[in-house]
Amino acid sequence: EFTFYDENDQPINFDNALLSVASLNREHNSIEMAKDYSGTFIKISGSSIGEKNGMIYATETLNFKQGQGGARWTMYPNRQPGSGWDSSDAPNSWYGAGAISMSGPTNHVTVGATSATNVMSVAEMPQVPGRDNTEGKRPNIWYSLNGKIRAVDVPKITKEKPTPPVAPTEPQAPTYEVEKPLEPAPVAPRYENEPTPPVKTPDQPEPSKPEEPTYETEKPLEPAPVAPNYENEPTPPVKTPDQPDPSKPEEPNYETEKPLEPAPVAPSYENEPTPPVKTPDQPEPSKPEEPNYDPLPTPPLAPTPKQLPTPPAVPTVHFHYNRLFAQPQINKEIKNEDGVDIDRTLVAKQSVVKFELKTEALTAGRPKTTSFVLVDPLPTGYQFDLEATKAASKGFETSYDKASHTVTFKATEETLAAFNADLTKSFETLYPTVVVGRVLNDGATYTNNFTLTVNDATGVKSNIVRVTTPGKPNDPDNPNNNYIKPLKVNKNKQGVNIDGKEVLAGSTNYYELTWDLDQYKGDKSSKEAIQNGFYYVDDYPEEALTLQPELVKIRDLEGNLVSGISVQQFDSLERAPKKVQDLLKKANITVKGAFQLFSADNPAEF
Repeated sequence: EFTFYDENDQPINFDNALLSVASLNREHNSIEMAKDYSGTFIKISGSSIGEKNGMIYATETLNFKQGQGGARWTMYPNRQPGSGWDSSDAPNSWYGAGAISMSGPTNHVTVGATSATNVMSVAEMPQVPGRDNTEGKRPNIWYSLNGKIRAVDVPKITKEKPTPPVAPTEPQAPTYEVEKPLEPAPVAPRYENEPTPPVKTPDQPEPSKPEEPTYETEKPLEPAPVAPNYENEPTPPVKTPDQPDPSKPEEPNYETEKPLEPAPVAPSYENEPTPPVKTPDQPEPSKPEEPNYDPLPTPPLAPTPKQLPTPPAVPTVHFHYNRLFAQPQINKEIKNEDGVDIDRTLVAKQSVVKFELKTEALTAGRPKTTSFVLVDPLPTGYQFDLEATKAASKGFETSYDKASHTVTFKATEETLAAFNADLTKSFETLYPTVVVGRVLNDGATYTNNFTLTVNDATGVKSNIVRVTTPGKPNDPDNPNNNYIKPLKVNKNKQGVNIDGKEVLAGSTNYYELTWDLDQYKGDKSSKEAIQNGFYYVDDYPEEALTLQPELVKIRDLEGNLVSGISVQQFDSLERAPKKVQDLLKKANITVKGAFQLFSADNPAEF
């Protein structure tokens, strides 16, 4: 079980992250696998690795040795094309790999190896001639579990902080027009007391029924709904004017009593006049007819507005940030002076090794290229020639940092102008070459790759190339390579080893020198490097010995005499020819006095 943490020590919550499961070998009797894992297995197209019964392994074929059990390539390096896939930097390492898509902060996987009979029956296993599928699994495993997905030609994506998302705008509730009170407010009508009902007049025809108001169909909230439009209320009926009141009888007019002038004397009263005869009552006026009002129309029903729709819920949005861009693919090649590819081969010490730093064509529709920089840290023991490199790398400003043993190539303004001449078309890039570099050490492996940075963005690394000089044991690229062990043994005439023994003065010692050359089998040095020759130097003690060149014999392992090798004697390095002085100096070989030099007459045939 495992958890990854970020730079702030916070657990990383993966969302479909890819974890590589690689280097899963399957032999006739053993299977390396991953199982009990969280997540989902993802197969790499063409890979031998699949998923079966919850286990990830080579499900259909073996993948150990080409031609055995359906294996396409051999997992260890040999002379077969495509061999050596079981290496993290092999271009076809995807053949023994797959991937697991994982999510969440904590995940788990079980890895291991087991006998094939624990996974399937013998009848289901491919048969390898001379092999027993029921042999037990030897206790060993090499397994790779990391984030290096082995699929090829997958676009590289660099991490870049994206623009944070903008919170969605919350939808606004629609605004409706508020019904306002009438201005001025209507006054309740005042009615006089009803008069005595008049004689009913013939029924008047019923007034026309008011038309039912037309309501607009409620529309969606976009645009916001408009208040419903009602027809004006019908005009209320006009009240028939009141009949005038009947004329009130006039009040009789009486004379006003006046004071007597002069002062009154006690009056003498005449007889009372005869009371006036009352005038007969006038007939009461006819009662006015009751006005005939048209019945009030039934007021229209208030409209029932439709219920507003439920406001939409604020959505929950899940998203990923992706930034796609064209990243030119790069490739590093390693060659000898003849232009022959020498990747993962043997070359002799002092050989010239050239590195070519290639980039594929710039794609059409690319942005303007403002900088194009290649940085190549050179391996230790590689003697770099700056001037020869500058001459071979036109179109680049070449600089060398001696402290870090790193060479940098920066495209010139003229080169950038050529890159940007027509951005709508692809453009074949120039590439620099590191030349006249010599490998100086015996038994050394020289590995190298470079980094390309365009427009000051994150750099991309090239593939790794390597070459080895003879004398290195356990060399996966060259199984015949081993320590160079020149051997010298002192014997007497009878062939008895007399190392460390006392001998009589004047006796003859037979020194048996073994020239160890098997490491050079398959050497890919250039023709010029081979023509420089093969040499064997014996710095003998001239103060104690006198050479007898006529007794020198050269034999192979079977004891057969060998021709084509010359033997020369020099009293000192200073008296030797300049060619001999130069080759010993380049090889870092020092002699203290007289020495013998054995050399191949025809290096190419040798």
